[in-house]
Amino acid sequence: MFCNLEHQLLSFYKNQAFKEPCIYLAVSGGLDSMAMLELHNKLKKILKINLIVLHVHHGFADDKITDDDCVKNDFRNKAYGLVKDYCKKNDIKFLSNAQKDFKKDVVIDFKKDSEEKYRKYRYDYFEKILLNSKFDLNILVTAHTSDDLLETRLMRLMRGVGPQGFASIKAVSEKKICNKTYLLVRPLLNTMRFDLKDYVKKNNLTFCQDPSNKDTNFLRNWLRLKVLPVIAKKDKKYIKNMSQSLNLIANKLDSDNSFMDSLIVKNKIKLSLFHSLSLDNKKQALAHYLYCNKIKNYSMGHVLELLKYADATKKQQSFSVAKQRWELKDTWLYMLDNSSKSTKLKTD
Repeated sequence: MFCNLEHQLLSFYKNQAFKEPCIYLAVSGGLDSMAMLELHNKLKKILKINLIVLHVHHGFADDKITDDDCVKNDFRNKAYGLVKDYCKKNDIKFLSNAQKDFKKDVVIDFKKDSEEKYRKYRYDYFEKILLNSKFDLNILVTAHTSDDLLETRLMRLMRGVGPQGFASIKAVSEKKICNKTYLLVRPLLNTMRFDLKDYVKKNNLTFCQDPSNKDTNFLRNWLRLKVLPVIAKKDKKYIKNMSQSLNLIANKLDSDNSFMDSLIVKNKIKLSLFHSLSLDNKKQALAHYLYCNKIKNYSMGHVLELLKYADATKKQQSFSVAKQRWELKDTWLYMLDNSSKSTKLKTD
């Protein structure tokens, strides 16, 4: 007998109808990823999937370690051991950057405010593995939940990013590395974290708590630990209702953004069409352009600054906005040297 979460995951994969996939699970050792690992382990025979676990150890602090560094080192070692032992016990192939050429004096600690660098470090490792895979269909699976998406959207709204703050994130999206394609899959995107907590408890799963998740100086942690629990205390259904409502808004915005296809050509904004838009649509178009070029932590201030340049009488100029170089030339406005990052409408 399968529980509700297991039935949901089974239905998800059956609806996708992947043909003989190799599924790479990105497992950190935290609650969400360990729940995801257990779910896939229970269903791997029924789904007939090749299952491989990927774990990234974020390195050791240098010799001048503080108490915080010791805590980080301890957590990272425990998480690595936990995931490795689970895989050994359940006969699952385990791959980690800590298995080869990884010495304790290697320092890959980034600055405290550089979570994005950690993320890039992880995905660089994942894609290196996927690039060398011998399977025809490769799927990278992450444990992003409905709570993660809600937190991201609230953070964007607080920063004033406009409608793109609601942008939908696909459960399945196609990615490219060099000339190879893989799928990024988020099967738990409609699952609430409290459901995963119940699942972990009922299955007596062990997980590691990242000490950095307690630092409320990070906006996401502040929302997760200080704001959303107050709402959930009133009624935990409010969190689920918020998430579902924002999903509906995101889907509506996706359908309303069709004019973007003719406005943005080869990652350049066509100013002849841009000037015909209403003020609100101009702001939406610029926010959309920043979002699709994956500019992190952009704000409404950046959008308004770009609007000032776009509406200026001077038709040829170079300038900087959002730590990027821009060019306004004749009837085009575009970002310089960002073609490798840009993506299409409705992407994540």
